[in-house]
Amino acid sequence: MESPEGWDALTACFAVSRIPYGEETWGFLAAEGMVRDQPGDRETFVAAMRDPEIYEEITGPSPAWRAAKAVRSLRLALPAASKRDPWARDAEKRRAARGGPTGAT
Repeated sequence: MESPEGWDALTACFAVSRIPYGEETWGFLAAEGMVRDQPGDRETFVAAMRDPEIYEEITGPSPAWRAAKAVRSLRLALPAASKRDPWARDAEKRRAARGGPTGAT
């Protein structure tokens, strides 16, 4: 796994979201201004998050990092997603404030 010290806001949001990522995660990302939320974007995201390679237990990047990479490759990420958030400290606070489940991976 990569060092959480180098996480950006998008990766951090995934890290504090429930795995597997889906509708609830999309809602959090959209509310936080991390992703574009145009017609069809949610469906594209949900379909991409069904990729089992995101969740495989392998050496290398974390599922949060792989999911963030997938969102970027779909060109759904907004500029706010690139802000640094080491150890997901900010994302954890925002997630808790929204009343959602927390617990960075």
